[in-house]
Amino acid sequence: MDKVTYVDKILEHLKANPKIAKYYLAIKNAILRHLYDLGDVDISSIVQSLADYIDSSLSDEENRKIIEEYISRYANGYARLDYAEIEESMESTELISTIDSIIEDLRRLRERVREIDKRRALIAEKIGKLLYHKGYLERKPIRGRNGKTYYYWYLRYYENGRKRSKYVGKEVSEELERLLRNWRRYKMLAKRLRELQRELERIEKAIERADRALWGVV
Repeated sequence: MDKVTYVDKILEHLKANPKIAKYYLAIKNAILRHLYDLGDVDISSIVQSLADYIDSSLSDEENRKIIEEYISRYANGYARLDYAEIEESMESTELISTIDSIIEDLRRLRERVREIDKRRALIAEKIGKLLYHKGYLERKPIRGRNGKTYYYWYLRYYENGRKRSKYVGKEVSEELERLLRNWRRYKMLAKRLRELQRELERIEKAIERADRALWGVV
């Protein structure tokens, strides 16, 4: 089975998700580019999690960048060596090969740290420029004295742990819609920051293990 058919087979049942269906080609191409590095990772689970990051309020280009970043993170973010195993005795040629592998892992991990730092700075800059309003819109039916039903928009949001409601009217202004779109984007960006922070913490631990392993074999 060729690589394209293999990936299509894995993703076929996920097309029911409209986000995955819309960006299916971008997702498939990203996986194909990193297929070797993904190894035994559960690709189906990765793509299902990826769907949470795709935001309809963003442009197609922005979502494609998110897809590529998410897939590459799993492919390139972590050391492959089990450093606990290198403490076993080995021949000199194996020792040199192991040292080279650890040094290469350290280089790759530190490069990834630099990439994460840059992305965190860019995301923080985007967040700093966003003007937003917390909450979401809800259309509520109101029965008039004449027996007719009229629909009005309300803004729902949380403040100091309590749910609040604010009357908007029959129509929603473009400005409020823009502020609420920005709020959704803010939440997505903040979530990505948290994900990057957790990844950074895992990579820093991997670097510590690699450093200890290197000192153990030289």
